[in-house]
Amino acid sequence: MFKNSLHKKRAYLRLALYFISFGFVIALLSSLINFRLQTNNIDTAIQQRFESTRVSTYNQLSEIISQLESSVDALAENPLMKTYLLRPSQLSLHNLESLFQAAAAAEPLFMQVRFIDAGGNEQVRVERNDDDSITLVTNRQLQDKSARAYFQQTMQLAKGQHWHSKLDLNREQGQIQIPIRPTYRIATPVYLDERVAAGVVIININAQPVLSNALRSEIFNVLMIDREGETLAHFDDSQAWSRYLPERESVFAQQPALARALQGSADIANNYLVEGHYALDITQLFPNGEGLLLLFAPKQEAISTLFRSNYLAALLIAMIVLLISFPLSWLVALIPAKLQNKLSHALSEVQHANSLLDRHVISSHTDTDGVITDVSQKMCDASGYSKQELIGKTHRVLAHPKASRRNHKLLWQTITEGETWNGELYNRTKDGRDYWIKSVISPDLDQDGQLIGYTQVAQDISSKKALEKLSVTDTLTGVYNRRKLDQLLAEESDRLNRFQHQFSVILLDLDGFKQLNDTYGHLAGDDVLVRVAGHIQRRVRQVDQVGRWGGEEFLIICPGTDGKSAALLADKLRVYISQQEYSLDREVTASFGVAEGVVDEGAAHMIKRADDALYQAKQQGRNRVVYQDPDQARQSS
Repeated sequence: MFKNSLHKKRAYLRLALYFISFGFVIALLSSLINFRLQTNNIDTAIQQRFESTRVSTYNQLSEIISQLESSVDALAENPLMKTYLLRPSQLSLHNLESLFQAAAAAEPLFMQVRFIDAGGNEQVRVERNDDDSITLVTNRQLQDKSARAYFQQTMQLAKGQHWHSKLDLNREQGQIQIPIRPTYRIATPVYLDERVAAGVVIININAQPVLSNALRSEIFNVLMIDREGETLAHFDDSQAWSRYLPERESVFAQQPALARALQGSADIANNYLVEGHYALDITQLFPNGEGLLLLFAPKQEAISTLFRSNYLAALLIAMIVLLISFPLSWLVALIPAKLQNKLSHALSEVQHANSLLDRHVISSHTDTDGVITDVSQKMCDASGYSKQELIGKTHRVLAHPKASRRNHKLLWQTITEGETWNGELYNRTKDGRDYWIKSVISPDLDQDGQLIGYTQVAQDISSKKALEKLSVTDTLTGVYNRRKLDQLLAEESDRLNRFQHQFSVILLDLDGFKQLNDTYGHLAGDDVLVRVAGHIQRRVRQVDQVGRWGGEEFLIICPGTDGKSAALLADKLRVYISQQEYSLDREVTASFGVAEGVVDEGAAHMIKRADDALYQAKQQGRNRVVYQDPDQARQSS
């Protein structure tokens, strides 16, 4: 019996040893196989990282070039540009200069913004100084650029086409500027009609931030070369710009095999791996004849990290299989290993994509009541609020006090009916700054088609709105200019003729303004104009439109208002203006002419009646209001 018990123990131990040995062998083989597979997959992993980097880099550069082309187009097609070309004057030139200064101030990359007329002479030149301030170059410093190739080539382009310069280094007095400042230029012709170009808009940008972003990578060493192998940008700054710095060798001189491989490749765009480098053709983004190419070489430390990760994964699998220690353990080990690899890769891709969206796209999610459940970091950056401050609230916390309620009502009506809403929203940041976004809001549905919330994706368009506002604003007083008033008058006249929606106008002129200018000077006169414009804006209704009609004349358009009510408003303004202090030893008064709209009369005739009434107010002693009854207008028409 003792012998049987000892025999069973020995058999048990022997069987256990077999299982342990078998498990150890399986664990070792599984680890070696897995390590081998993972090692073979390193090249695939590197190529997948390159694919992700290639897409993000190409999209980033494409967006920058597109924005630059949009900027020169916006300046070339701006109404202020056309006004200056059609009716050149000191005022129209001043407005155009203000437009170019605003464009330069809005974009930190802009180093120089110019308009060159059809004769090749600079008319406007705005420059960014080393301290980041903006300078308007005086008339005596403007130059003749008619002999420059970029001017001649741009003038030959059709409307909407763009000229792109080569990437080069900024020069001062013929010498390369130190520290090095890479420069890139984009130009487009200005057309008043479809036949002959009236000039050129050209923008010079500081290309260093653009190149730095393109070369930034945790996985790759990145460099930019042209078709001759000259280095333009390099992850090692001491090897960049070999085309302009003769003491530095080109990439082709350093790596002849790379030169032969690239020059012998028929399709670089689809030939990912060239002599240990991944290639990205960016010729279409920079159509300047240089044949630009980005080369990505995997960093040694990145490859080492992947090897270490594979080694740790293999060791972990060996331990798991050894602990399980039974004949089918290899199957149990391989399946999770493969599954883990796929899940890890998928998770990495999702996290990377989510990270890009979170950092670069304004987005938010709400429930069916509009309560915010999640926001992107980009939205926090744009609004100045943290995620904790926004989640749990509605978008009303972001809405500007003057935002259109009608627009908000239409938005909710659209999305609650299951449709997607597109439009512009006027918002205010936490610290009180105004900004605009172009937004797309779509309903979110669950698997059963039930509404569970809404998703917003938006783009900041504040710079575009600022340029639009500048084109319709009087630069001195800040109220609407004549061009905008003409547009509003036409709209109100059309509304009156079609829907009998009444409106009136008030035309006011400052009394004795020429004498005021002659006595106190034009600066004092300008100060009075600015103050009076502010007084008018504070005393009229929100629906009323105020603008400078010309000189010392202001026009107020009063929608939904008859002539008698407008006359009462005019008299209140008359009293208020005369009671204010103007830092002068005399009072400031104004005379007013009021006219009520008449169907089929036309805006020009209505303004003529208001001007006649204003003339009567002047003749009757000034500082008074004269209202012309609409029956008189009907009789005269």
